[in-house]
Amino acid sequence: ESVHGPAQRPDVVIETGGDAFLELSSGQLGFEDAVRDGAVTVSGDDEHVRRLHTLFRWPQPRART
Repeated sequence: ESVHGPAQRPDVVIETGGDAFLELSSGQLGFEDAVRDGAVTVSGDDEHVRRLHTLFRWPQPRART
């Protein structure tokens, strides 16, 4: 379900700063790398967290210039 505003009981919460979000969305930073490096934190139901990668098509990481 998608609604405007904060979720009352989210299954998964992803937290990141603006810089990491831009790097992720442009493909300059891989999601797993961002989590491992602490630039992104993921919490919530374990099964939903495991399935998260199937819900979105992440861009392929590109070399930083």
